[in-house]
Amino acid sequence: MIRYLVFFLFCGTFCYGQILDNDYAAIFNFDDLIPNQTNVQNTSGTAAEAILVGDVKPFSGVHNSSALRIDPGGYAQILSLDRIFGNGDFGVSFYFMATDLFTTDQEILSKRLSNCADDGVFSIQVSPALNRVKVIFAQNSTLKVELIAPLSTTECWQHITVVRQASVMFLYVNGLLVDERVSPAGNRINVRSDGELVRLGTGICTGKTTNAFTGLVDELFFFQSAINKDEVATLYKDPDRIDAGVSLNNVVNLYLGDEYQTKIDATFPTISYEWTPREGVSAVTAKEPILTPTETTSYQVNFKYSNLGCLRATDSIRVVLIDPSEIDCGQALLPKAFSPNNDNLNDLFGVTNSFVIQELIAFEVFDRWGNLIFLSQSADDLWDGTYQNEKMMPGIYVYKVRYRCNNEEQSSFGNFSLIR
Repeated sequence: MIRYLVFFLFCGTFCYGQILDNDYAAIFNFDDLIPNQTNVQNTSGTAAEAILVGDVKPFSGVHNSSALRIDPGGYAQILSLDRIFGNGDFGVSFYFMATDLFTTDQEILSKRLSNCADDGVFSIQVSPALNRVKVIFAQNSTLKVELIAPLSTTECWQHITVVRQASVMFLYVNGLLVDERVSPAGNRINVRSDGELVRLGTGICTGKTTNAFTGLVDELFFFQSAINKDEVATLYKDPDRIDAGVSLNNVVNLYLGDEYQTKIDATFPTISYEWTPREGVSAVTAKEPILTPTETTSYQVNFKYSNLGCLRATDSIRVVLIDPSEIDCGQALLPKAFSPNNDNLNDLFGVTNSFVIQELIAFEVFDRWGNLIFLSQSADDLWDGTYQNEKMMPGIYVYKVRYRCNNEEQSSFGNFSLIR
């Protein structure tokens, strides 16, 4: 596979998804956590620090590293972060996996006064039984906002990002914006609550208005500015997925008689697997079995975190079986639009029936000024809408595909839309 990318825009207004070092107020990756450790390193370089209390310990994390496991009676206190919880912009993001699937209103992150009133409250609560996350911003009983959204029903690891920008609050679940609220009368909500610490896994009012959280937390980041949706998208890595390379929507083409070697991007060493249907799967409980379907088949894999209680993480792959004797190589098909927004739907652009191309000469993409911005000599290579990892602006682009069909050169060209 050969790619040529030409980058001609300067990095200014058009740069997307880049979180700067000075945006972070604290970074807790938990990667270097060891048993019986009493504090967690903050790698952002600020003064913030996490103190571990009670039954907390390292555990396997979301990306083959360590996470913080919080069992009953355990929690963490975050020091020196009070400054970001005032009237200014801020954000917080983290992965979590609940192991108590029945208790509601588990306070996973909290900052509030001991009187448990609506005075300077910032609280993130999860209810696995209701499949819900709730975020509370409150300065007092009248200046208060709640954001509520469903959690994914097909994932064990969930990713939460909360952002406050001026008088607007945003809630993201797994990289996608799911709720947005403006504070009453457009006033900023001051959630500072001087002297009270940020708590992870419990709150000062646990047992009164909320319950303690039990489960795993990983990659806990605090921001001292309002990050945007493109920056939020870079934080979510979509764990526990079938890695189908650059295929469109996890669809792969397979010639009749060939086999497909699966690859799993799993995050847990103790996970178990189950593939369905069983037909054409070399081993249904293997992590990465070989698929040999006799007809076009959609396969599903269940990721089972049975030792933690979560059995619902799933992903699928569709294997399209191609009979070489029925191939018409005279027409290359490309979509009229794509939307590279990391939602796993139409995120990539390229030839959708690449199996018909016997020999690709060039697949090219041009901007509206005629500049070549993408070139490949592989029919399976797809464009992700970037120049050297910088996201391109929405608009109309032009493609050209040159290939050989029955020893004759063919070409296909047209325009398409990049939508964000």
